[in-house]
Amino acid sequence: MLAGLSYVLRVLIPLIGILFILDIPTDWFGLLLWQEQIAIAILGLSVADIFLTSTLSGKSRAETKTPLPWYDALLAALALAITLYVGLRYETIVGSGYLGDPLNLALAVAMILMVAETTRRNAGMPMIILLVTFFLYGLSAGLFPGFLRGRSIELNELIAYLFLDPNAMFGTPLVVVVTTVLAYVLFGSALFKLGGGDLFIGLALSVMGRFKGGAAKTSVLSSSLFGTISGSAVANVVADGIITIPLMKKSGYSPEEAGAIEAVASTGGQIMPPVMGAAAFIMANNLGVSYSEVAKAALIPALLFYFCVYLHCHFRACRIGARPLTREERPEIKDVLRNGWPFLVPLFLLVGLMFTTALSPLKIALYATLAAVLSAFLKRETRPTLRQLMEILEDAGQGMLSLVPVVAVTGMMIGVLSVTGLGFTLSLGIVETAGGSMTMLLLLTALAAIILGMGMPTTAVYIVLATLVAPALIKAGITPMAAHLYVFYYGCLSMITPPVCLAAFAGASLAGAGYMRTGYQAMKLGLAAFFIPVLFVLSPDLLLMGPSDAHEIQMIAVAGLGCVFLSASVEGFLFRTLSWVERAGTTVVAILQAVAIGMPAGQDTVPSIVAIALSLLIMIWLWRQREPDSYVLKRS
Repeated sequence: MLAGLSYVLRVLIPLIGILFILDIPTDWFGLLLWQEQIAIAILGLSVADIFLTSTLSGKSRAETKTPLPWYDALLAALALAITLYVGLRYETIVGSGYLGDPLNLALAVAMILMVAETTRRNAGMPMIILLVTFFLYGLSAGLFPGFLRGRSIELNELIAYLFLDPNAMFGTPLVVVVTTVLAYVLFGSALFKLGGGDLFIGLALSVMGRFKGGAAKTSVLSSSLFGTISGSAVANVVADGIITIPLMKKSGYSPEEAGAIEAVASTGGQIMPPVMGAAAFIMANNLGVSYSEVAKAALIPALLFYFCVYLHCHFRACRIGARPLTREERPEIKDVLRNGWPFLVPLFLLVGLMFTTALSPLKIALYATLAAVLSAFLKRETRPTLRQLMEILEDAGQGMLSLVPVVAVTGMMIGVLSVTGLGFTLSLGIVETAGGSMTMLLLLTALAAIILGMGMPTTAVYIVLATLVAPALIKAGITPMAAHLYVFYYGCLSMITPPVCLAAFAGASLAGAGYMRTGYQAMKLGLAAFFIPVLFVLSPDLLLMGPSDAHEIQMIAVAGLGCVFLSASVEGFLFRTLSWVERAGTTVVAILQAVAIGMPAGQDTVPSIVAIALSLLIMIWLWRQREPDSYVLKRS
């Protein structure tokens, strides 16, 4: 009975979103619904399902075979009752004034506590500690000095505000998640449930498996393909790592290296267009631009990220002698395409509609989902049954459980910033703290993103930092797109930054490796990626926002060569094993390339040409001394 009830709740989550996106309540029944009402309904379903299916420790009740206690059953029923009442009467409640009503206050207290508890079970204590900190600040904002001083809010008013105001729990972040993000989660569920995931992994194995260190390179390619749809680093590690990590260990990589490579490659999926992590849709809304503009700006940095990871894998494979995959371990590309070609149709449709039409991202995702289902009917082996179609809905609902309560909590934090006025003064204070130093400002922002990301989902990190810190970067003269992508990238990189690096921990568990050793290996493998956000802040050319196409190509070339030399310095290999003196030299060259990128437009042409020429000369010199079988793309 419990499994059946949970199944119904999970299926209802995407169904409600689909009905709203397609305007069916309005067009068919004349019901004009607020976005907040949809957010309330999906939040209630998510909270209730988490209480039904997870234990106090956050583990699955089914896996631990733990019976449902009476208090979780009561909380699930209460969550459904409150959200049903508030959802149906939301317009009346908000329109008539809600701050002085005792019933509204009681409902707010109960719902805030339940959302906080389900977030604790899903995301751990860091989110709750941060929420309590914000809440206490809202009560005492008037007591703080300097730019931290705000307007203190009475307890009763603050509680009701955080629950019912459209700028708090049910604000823009949650609305975007239960509409746009839900549509893309549904698309990802359809694609992988019907067999599209096998196409991605099969292509990666067949294309990359034949090269030196092919298992690691397979991880890089498959994770970029899988992650761009899933948008979750940890989910990506689990889905890909089951196949790639054992292959890497067989090829000669240590367990820590195998887990770290998968973790770093999976983390990049959140920043890889065309479908990035959930935060990217919220970013488009914050910037007031189309999602396709965000995807376009993110393309070159994402490619540089994966280029860096590929170089690390290749240089390490050459250094340790990692073998390619055998013919038995990798499929033939013609077989992969013959079996999975129908699932290329929804991908091409998604990209085509996104970049060539003015359709909303929500409807594009639904059309792509429909295309995925119809494409599955093109081959007898992949034709879905009714049960599989229902599993797609259930899987999409399951995917939303890890997002909805967390984003509701971040919405309450944003509500505190709004009602106290801190959001307007903090950015100025951060700029003053940096003392006018762009370097210090970028460093403080990166540290804030990584620290907040320790145990927090990337989406939550971005939402908080987009409100707290991104305005400070913009005030300092950084373009809005670069500022928001900067905090987004470092929020993603927290997934591989010790001491709390969730993607690396997931990789370590699959590899049977030590958690912290895997985390440090992941940070080493992703070291070059930590500098990419700084480069695109210094040079908007890397966001395809430069003065000309020629200038953009020039800066991209310098950045790419910088990745080569920094990766070579870290791994100690570039066509041959490098001495410590040579590694120091490659580091200096990488720094010179970064300096050329960071120079003002108009003054960077000559330095960048010199940097390119110097890099090529050094690479030619090392090439002539190369070790056997060390070619970058040589088949082994």
